[in-house]
Formats: sequence, C-alpha cells, structure tokens
Amino acid sequence: MFLVVSNNDLDLLALRAAVDELPDGCGPVRAHGGVGLDPDGDVPDLAGVRVVLVRLLKGRAGWERPFGELVERCRAEGIALVATGGEAGLDADLAAASTVPAGTVAQAHEYWTRGGPANLANLLRFLADTVLLEGFGFEPPQDIPAVG
Repeated sequence: MFLVVSNNDLDLLALRAAVDELPDGCGPVRAHGGVGLDPDGDVPDLAGVRVVLVRLLKGRAGWERPFGELVERCRAEGIALVATGGEAGLDADLAAASTVPAGTVAQAHEYWTRGGPANLANLLRFLADTVLLEGFGFEPPQDIPAVG
C-alpha cells in the first residue's frame, strides 16, 4: 500500500485521478493531508503501508513535528519513505530524510514537478517497480501544458 501525504489540495486531486490509471495490483493508495494538514497533528496510520510518499510545500516547516515522527516510524518499521518539497528545486533536507536512494528521490521529485494525474500515476508505478520490485512498468516524466 502507498500512503501519499501532501499539504497541497491539487496534489491530492491529481492523485484521485491518477489512481484510476493504475493497473490492477498496483496499490491501494491512501491520501492524507491537503491545505488543512495540521503542523501539530498526528502521523497517519501506517498499518499495511509499504511506501510513504511525502510532498510538502514550504518544506519540512510545513509539517515539522509530525514529519520527524513519520521519519522515525518509517525507519523503525522498514517502510520506504520518499520525501520531496513542493518547489521546483529539490529540497535537500526532505530528500536527506528519505529512506530510498537519492536518485529515486530525485526522479520522484521530477514526476511531482511536471504535475498532472498521468505523471503521478507513473510516479506510483515507478516506485512500485524500483522500490517494491513489482514490475508494472512506467513512463518517464512528461511535460504537460502550463495552461488549457
């Protein structure tokens, strides 16, 4: 199971559409957050989660205490953690907190920054294949129109 944490409602809306594009067996996917992501809130339930994907606008400061707890729990429970910021450049602090190789974090960030449901679906497929070794196949990140 994937857990996607974001403090951006648009990420979570794209995720809803992306999940519909996933092949059978790739998932399930659960979301947590949105603009109401409480910076002092609790870490979501990790039961059954194999990969946690975090994207935080404003970096770690957007969810400081819970993020630290999430990192500790993922490390303790052997859950893959992929953490990126919401800006165009890679957030080194979040990337360093990730438990997967740096190249995996950089590629995940590239999918996020390109945007759209198709890139997000391919991000999940990419993580399923590279982290969980599932073999669904994925496309590289694609540019999407800025408007329209």
